[in-house]
Amino acid sequence: MRNPEFSRMRLPEEVSASIIKVDRRIAGLGLPVFRSKELFAPAVHLLRNRGKLMRPSLVLLGAHVTGQDTQMFVDLAVSAELLHISSLIHDDIIDRDTVRRGVKAVHIRYGNEAAILAGDALISKSISNSAKYGKEVIESISEAAMDMCAGEALDYSFQKGKKVPKQSEYQRIAELKSASLIATCCNIAAVYKKDKLAGRLHAFGRNVGIAFQMRDDILDSIEGTEKKSGFRPNIITTLMEHLSLSGKEAVDQAIELHNRHIDTAIKELGSSESTDLLAVYADTIRVK
Repeated sequence: MRNPEFSRMRLPEEVSASIIKVDRRIAGLGLPVFRSKELFAPAVHLLRNRGKLMRPSLVLLGAHVTGQDTQMFVDLAVSAELLHISSLIHDDIIDRDTVRRGVKAVHIRYGNEAAILAGDALISKSISNSAKYGKEVIESISEAAMDMCAGEALDYSFQKGKKVPKQSEYQRIAELKSASLIATCCNIAAVYKKDKLAGRLHAFGRNVGIAFQMRDDILDSIEGTEKKSGFRPNIITTLMEHLSLSGKEAVDQAIELHNRHIDTAIKELGSSESTDLLAVYADTIRVK
């Protein structure tokens, strides 16, 4: 499995129950939410083929480690997943990818126009779900969304120019495009509570997010499943190009960098009973 499996972790009962509610809430998004069948079908296409709900799970874990009732954050966790899915739909159009999660990409199945509108609708629903949590929460999510857009724009600039980013440039793309939302998912419940852990949880999530992107690149290289739709910057090509490493040397170096981010993420949390669960999670995505 590519995505970390929370099922491998011994989650507190209340967190597991809340994740089940998130899953049911997403499955229950019906035609009335999207107003028309023309919008409904492309909007729920990837929601019906969803992954492991990593981002919603991190929202709930963040609530748990700050001593809050995870049931309160089910709607916010759903919002995180909707925002993530909207970014996948739009990214696939930009990157001209044809498959996502083992099914046709939304723009391939329904056309570019429907895919763009579906992504927009999911963003709108995400905002609606988040509104009740207040101004600071909305601002934090909006900042993450802006970072994601900036990261995709930077990523595409390298793709368009067929230019391999330097290591610092690669890390910036990963930080904006992937890590920004993951970091926000980790600390958004703390932002809501104005908890002192908010900064540490964000730093944790930022490092986990960068590591997660590297992990995908490493596994793509090892398993030979790189995307074939065109030039695509990744940590392996970056290390090969700018450090003159062989493919195997680049993979080994990437694994070291990846695990360094995991170690930094755990260090950012500090050692306490409340944050140990997140430290365990970080260790589950470590490339051995």
